[in-house]
Amino acid sequence: GNARQSRRVSDGSALWDAAGEGMAARKSMLDMGRRSTGPALGAPQHIRSLDQLYAQAEGCVVVLRAKVKELARASQGKLPVTRRPAHRATDDVSALSAETRFVRWAEAEKDDVLQRRILWTPLKSKKQAMEKVLYRYQGNVSRILDVSRETIVFETPQDLAACVHALCTDQDIAVERIRNLMDSRNQSESAA
Repeated sequence: GNARQSRRVSDGSALWDAAGEGMAARKSMLDMGRRSTGPALGAPQHIRSLDQLYAQAEGCVVVLRAKVKELARASQGKLPVTRRPAHRATDDVSALSAETRFVRWAEAEKDDVLQRRILWTPLKSKKQAMEKVLYRYQGNVSRILDVSRETIVFETPQDLAACVHALCTDQDIAVERIRNLMDSRNQSESAA
């Protein structure tokens, strides 16, 4: 409700401050989720266009990355790092295999070179999002949960559990769904 929304915006201020200067104007996005301000009275309404969803997603990338770093630090998580000197963004996970290694954020945090080599995940392609909206969600854009996404890798199940716990107890995060793709009951679902 409104009390939770107000708390989430105020609790997220430190995260926005950590994300960098000039971000204060985007603070209201932290609480938008899949909603947007309505045109007439400012009432929240479901997002109805991919353009609107992508505009919000691009505005929140810095915040998501700051949160990923925080979660990785709390759970011994590792982030993908390219072996090449120049950063190269990719949307193809198979391209990660030969030229990527995974480094604990706690290690990369202390090394400017490693930080520049982190392979941050680009937004889901608009083509993939459109297919998902049409085939899985019957045209309802507001149901897409993974336009912005990142990768954290864990060495042990305990590290994974620590991250899930951190996600579920973080006041800035609303967990919409957890799927275990290692469970055969979930493998038939599309990972898109």
